[in-house]
Amino acid sequence: MIGPFKNKEGEILREITKVTIIFLLLSLCVYTFLNGMEKNPLPINEKSITAQLEALSLANFFDTSYFLICQRNPDTIRNFPDFDFDRYPYLTNISDEYRKETAEVEKTVLELLSSRKNQINKEDRLSFEIYEWLLKTRIESVSYLWNEWQVNGYGSWDYVNRLLQGLVDYPVKTVDEAARWISLISQIPEWIEHLLGNLRTREANGFIPPRLLLDSAIAQIENALGKVSENAYRIENTDLYRSFIEKIETSPSFPNERRSEMIPLLKREMEHSYLPSFLKLKNELVLLKEKAPSEGSCCSYPNGKSYYAFLLNRYTGASLTPDELFAIGVDYLEMLQKQILAVAGLTENGALKTLEEVERKLNLSFRPLEEPALLREYERILVQVETKSIEFFDLFPTRNVILSIDKSSPSPAYYQSPGEEDRAPGLMVVNLVDPGFSTLYTPISLINHETIPGHHVQLALLRDIEFPSFRNILYTDVYLDAFEFQGYMEGWALYGQWLGWEMGVYEKDSLQLLRLFRLMINQGVRMVAEIGIHYYGWSRQQAADYCQRMTGRSYSASQMNRYIAVPGQAVCYNFGVIEILRLRQYAMNELGEHFNIRDFHDAVLRCGPVPIGFLSAIIEEWVSEKKSDYQ
Repeated sequence: MIGPFKNKEGEILREITKVTIIFLLLSLCVYTFLNGMEKNPLPINEKSITAQLEALSLANFFDTSYFLICQRNPDTIRNFPDFDFDRYPYLTNISDEYRKETAEVEKTVLELLSSRKNQINKEDRLSFEIYEWLLKTRIESVSYLWNEWQVNGYGSWDYVNRLLQGLVDYPVKTVDEAARWISLISQIPEWIEHLLGNLRTREANGFIPPRLLLDSAIAQIENALGKVSENAYRIENTDLYRSFIEKIETSPSFPNERRSEMIPLLKREMEHSYLPSFLKLKNELVLLKEKAPSEGSCCSYPNGKSYYAFLLNRYTGASLTPDELFAIGVDYLEMLQKQILAVAGLTENGALKTLEEVERKLNLSFRPLEEPALLREYERILVQVETKSIEFFDLFPTRNVILSIDKSSPSPAYYQSPGEEDRAPGLMVVNLVDPGFSTLYTPISLINHETIPGHHVQLALLRDIEFPSFRNILYTDVYLDAFEFQGYMEGWALYGQWLGWEMGVYEKDSLQLLRLFRLMINQGVRMVAEIGIHYYGWSRQQAADYCQRMTGRSYSASQMNRYIAVPGQAVCYNFGVIEILRLRQYAMNELGEHFNIRDFHDAVLRCGPVPIGFLSAIIEEWVSEKKSDYQ
């Protein structure tokens, strides 16, 4: 009796589940349709925009107008605090036409902003200038739409990966949120068609990404499809599917009885929308690869040199030519080489006279720490830098920083800003599983970069100092649009590595100090190699040979792929630390005995998120004020 009864019960349950799924599908269709009617929340109407903004104070104008622009990009606006997911249940339109329409909105906002110049006070002046510059550069970027790589296979700089990562990060704690998430999956076919339309337009005009980037993008898509063998894919193997299951199974607010209903609904939508769309994209990229050049950089394409010069101005905020930035980078490398060889000549194991000798010595002396010892070392260094920071900072975040372990992280460490909650700490997330990264990075340099005096000191201050949202959001989530403020953020973190040495964290350990300078020269050489590739037309091998010659470390042509994929990033990172060091020396020269390192750091940090090129005028003004105090 037990067997037949169980079978009958199973049939009834299956029928109930079918009815439930049909009801959910119908509800989801209605939900998606009704919300799809509002896919352009900000109309292209100058009068409408003006009506919303003209009566606002300048401070409110900054936040409100930036929010209006961001409404056209839900993938961006989801990063705002207290974001209302109900209002924007759709994916960002990435078509070229929509991008051009957004530029028209930005032009209207820029005109309204410019009309308020007579309202600027000292408090608002910097934000006004940054916002004006930001709008102008974004509008100008539309002139170079075809030059952009929209597929390159490199993390957040690839449109596909940015979409998928946004979906993986999307909160799913309730049944309603699960339904919204599945509705986003249903929109993927339209999103893919926009991307394919963009790629076809570029192909027709001679802008086909190089084969090495298409190979990387294809491999990324196959991974996203859950590839199990050649031309065989499994939905259950995808990060999207696994993340959804994990979220609904661990959420205490998700009813147990609804989980079994949502999972088949998700699988059906992924099989109907996700899988065929990404297979179509993959197949078109495979065909496109047959027409692609084997290598390619900005200067290989029409308007390429002009485009790259524009990128460097946009990402540094400085009016310097590629030639000037190249020379600055070369000088920086020569300074680091001298620093390395000066320390190498004093090592306790005998003088090292060349960069190649330094590289061999450091590789032979490397002893990776096992997990418990590595964690203890992180904890020891963090306590040490917290103690020493008193001598170098007056302006310091009120939030603490703590270590958090993530053994699944692909990077050795990264920093996570404090949450909105009162006294929430910043996190340095570390992976203790694979210590092999220490052949280049060290626990000291990572602590200095990610926490004190690096990212934590800078980013956690955003919880203590109020800035307009367009500066705050771009600063804390730098991959939303571009790298406008990354030179300031990552430049400061690289400066934090340097400052760790001056704070005495390395004490008299010459080998550890050599590891620091070796790290910094290997970071710095990227700036010169990137400009060489994109502006002077270096091949990947030429760039690799240059990197090896300048660092003493072995480089391969394939290691240059990232610099081809993401033009401008390596330059803005390293120009940031170069500019901070240059301005510090300028202040020391100008102020002499009146120079105080704490005051200088306060001046750099107090201004908040800025394009790094803006820092020069800020520090010059600060120096002038300091002079007037004692003259």
